[in-house]
Amino acid sequence: MIFSNSRTPTIVLRLQQFEGPLDLLLHLIEQRDLDITEVSLLAVTEQYLAHLREAERLNLDAFADIWEREGFTLDSVRHVKTLGETVSDRLRARVKAVTGLRIEDNYSSQEVGPIAIQCASSGLYHVMGETLIVEVLDANGEPCAEGEAGRAVVTDLHNFASPMIRYDIGDFAVPGAPCPCGRGLPTLQRILGRERNLIVKADGSRHWPLVGFHRFDEAAPVRQYQFVQHTVRDIEFKVVTDSPLTPGQREKLAEIANDALGGGLEIRITETRLRLPIGANGKFEEFVSLVQA
Repeated sequence: MIFSNSRTPTIVLRLQQFEGPLDLLLHLIEQRDLDITEVSLLAVTEQYLAHLREAERLNLDAFADIWEREGFTLDSVRHVKTLGETVSDRLRARVKAVTGLRIEDNYSSQEVGPIAIQCASSGLYHVMGETLIVEVLDANGEPCAEGEAGRAVVTDLHNFASPMIRYDIGDFAVPGAPCPCGRGLPTLQRILGRERNLIVKADGSRHWPLVGFHRFDEAAPVRQYQFVQHTVRDIEFKVVTDSPLTPGQREKLAEIANDALGGGLEIRITETRLRLPIGANGKFEEFVSLVQA
């Protein structure tokens, strides 16, 4: 997929009789400047489906790369909504810088559908309290206090065929305060993602990792990053940069990450110039722990 300065995605076709944007091909056919019988509709369909598959593969971070590289304007965009992946603070800051808009996230699952929708006013997530009961529980199964991270469990109220009662959806979340927008629905402060996205401390506890991304520019221009926790102390810090890092830059990046994560860790930096791949689940995760608590 490429993007033109017309602000819309352009599908480029490469056929025996034609090479160029799909909209131009349709225009030529409509104006009878090109006989439709001379065009392989099978080839058009195959390339169009390939374009759709590529669009599904790209996440919002990848689109931000394209926006920055192509430099096209986004005047017609009024909202940036996300669905199906955990939205990090770094991604929120990047999209805001590129588009001038704040991400409005939708939290949902295949099992129960929409769970919470982010308020455009406050940034809190409004729980779909008309159809669901969402609880955030600590390690002892007790409700978490406001601002305390815990496991999200869901009870659906309108599934009469196979109801889910206190279903452990596998995500961690933080309960929030009443929303100042005036809606009376319960709120979540943030969605933290799966257990594998939490760092494991030496005492076996898991916490949401703060990695210090807002300070990375002090050391080097990092385009993308990912942390992989191999052991309690061993953390691999994968970075994507346009050019090789100097020893000083590597040392500074490791220092920033170590300080943000609480110290006492061995940070190993690995570099690449290529975009880091998404996982088998179709999502990109900025922190992955391989440690079993």
